[in-house]
Amino acid sequence: MKRSSVAAPANLQRARATLESVSSVKNVGQWQYYHPNNWAIDLSVCLARDGNQFLPNESRWYVVVSALYPEGPIEIYPAKKGGIACTFWHQNFNGAGDGKDWGAFEWRTGKLCLDHPFNSFTDFEPVGVEERLAWHLDRTVQWCEHALDETLVEPDHPFELPQYPHTSDAPGAVAFSEDAISYAEWQDIGAREGFVQLKWVSTTPSFFVTCEFQDARKAPVKSLSWGAGLQKLFSDKDSIGLWVLLEAIPVDPPWAFPNTWGDLYSQCLSGRTDLKQLLDQHSKSIRDGKEHFVLVGYPVPEKFGDEPSRINWSALMLPPLTDKKRSGTNKYARKDRAGGFRKNEEGFIKADNMWIRHATMPVPWCPTFNWAPDQLGTRGSLDPVAQEQRVLLIGAGALGSLFAENWVRAGGVVTLILDVDQLLAGNLARHTLSLVDVGQNKAVSLACRLNMLNPHLNCEGSRKNLLSHTHEEFKKLTEAIDVIVDCTGADDVLAFLKGDRAERQLQYVSLSTGYEAERLYAFSSHEIAFPLDKFRELYGEWKHLDREAIQANGLPWEGVGCWHPLVPARIDSLSVLAGQAVRFMERAILDRPEKRFEVWLSSGVLAENTANTRNKSAAGQS
Repeated sequence: MKRSSVAAPANLQRARATLESVSSVKNVGQWQYYHPNNWAIDLSVCLARDGNQFLPNESRWYVVVSALYPEGPIEIYPAKKGGIACTFWHQNFNGAGDGKDWGAFEWRTGKLCLDHPFNSFTDFEPVGVEERLAWHLDRTVQWCEHALDETLVEPDHPFELPQYPHTSDAPGAVAFSEDAISYAEWQDIGAREGFVQLKWVSTTPSFFVTCEFQDARKAPVKSLSWGAGLQKLFSDKDSIGLWVLLEAIPVDPPWAFPNTWGDLYSQCLSGRTDLKQLLDQHSKSIRDGKEHFVLVGYPVPEKFGDEPSRINWSALMLPPLTDKKRSGTNKYARKDRAGGFRKNEEGFIKADNMWIRHATMPVPWCPTFNWAPDQLGTRGSLDPVAQEQRVLLIGAGALGSLFAENWVRAGGVVTLILDVDQLLAGNLARHTLSLVDVGQNKAVSLACRLNMLNPHLNCEGSRKNLLSHTHEEFKKLTEAIDVIVDCTGADDVLAFLKGDRAERQLQYVSLSTGYEAERLYAFSSHEIAFPLDKFRELYGEWKHLDREAIQANGLPWEGVGCWHPLVPARIDSLSVLAGQAVRFMERAILDRPEKRFEVWLSSGVLAENTANTRNKSAAGQS
């Protein structure tokens, strides 16, 4: 609630004094206090040019800041009186702000996005009392200029979807997976509408994932198989919905998803799709007293101006439709929703169009997420070539678990893990597994954990000893493998891999650490068998350092009784080396040298006297 009687802090008064000097900013009001702990000031942006139907040359705005100014956020909104009423690019959905969360405010919901550079906005935000607020207002003026010029986005700018209206109270969200490959598949599919099967993921909050698209006769046209970890979270609560694929994204100009059913119908009709007719036609199949999703798909590019390269799905949730047993419970329904209409399918459709999908009613949009691998990896991922490699991991100990987790989180694929050991409580000091896994097989538990890190991963863990595999068993084991990674540090494992067991060339990688994880010994070779003799030759130059450290400091042991020495290593050092191991293997896959040997220090630095060895190996001089 506004409290105009509270005096504004001195910093805000100093900041206000600078606003009149900002070009095109006029009629600056006084600071008003708003709960919780925010201050707002109104002003006009007056452009020295003609406006248009979306943005007049003079518009009213509110600037909302924290009481901690110059710290805290600065948000700029169109005013309810005299402000713009449409939504542009680089702006939140510009609703009227008449809901329970906005009713007390004098501004609309369309906060401007001024945080990221676009076009000429390349300067960095200042932090001073006099400079920071003025900087934001200067960018607001520039935003308005670009909006009039229709240059808020230009070719080569990353494509952005409009913000969905009012999804904060949406009853569910939908995840899908679409990329360039699936886009090509959609081009070969004749169906442009039908039914979609979804699985409910029973997390908190819960959500749904698309599993199968069907045509209007419920014949499958496109299926999606999710990974083992995500499937483990599927509940028995399946859902069927409707889908329609449009020729273009449905937007109200300049750049807003339709807010009402009438607007949505109009935008779909402009793309030669009669959404209202489609819903009427298929509503009988979902008239079962349950909520149902409707997925609206359309092609999108990677950048503005580019050709489309993937399908994006928007979702809306239909409440239970009218039938003989119920009048409906959605928030738009009256007590007797079918009243005045015949209680048959034709009457039910008329009642739905009156009480659920009336042209003036808001579209119940729900959040959607594209979980395609390339989208999940936008924060940082391996090279696509490295991501395609299927990895067999031998050894699920400390280094193996840290390496595997880093590899999978970066988009890599671990197909199979071999380890005979059980997880002990002492292992938790430097392992990615947890108390719930104590007493369980390391390989099996680690595979389960990795599957929970990527919705597309299908990793298996086996407690079978590698050394017990026959030639034929090993051959079969590696049929679907591209890279074998040994993290055991055991000579007998490397000796086993030395044998002529593979039928084709594989990438062999050996990863091991020295005393107290001060060094990572990383070796790679792309051959039919592991070159043990060459590895021993290269590693032998470093082996004495660990032997001397053990002789000088000894080895710790766990428990009492018969002495079982342990190699000391802290997880912080191992984590650094595991990260270097990921980079090493990625380079080895991309470069495919005959042999590569590198020694990395726990400081993250490559040991100098391995550089020549690495370069000679890459040149085939080993």
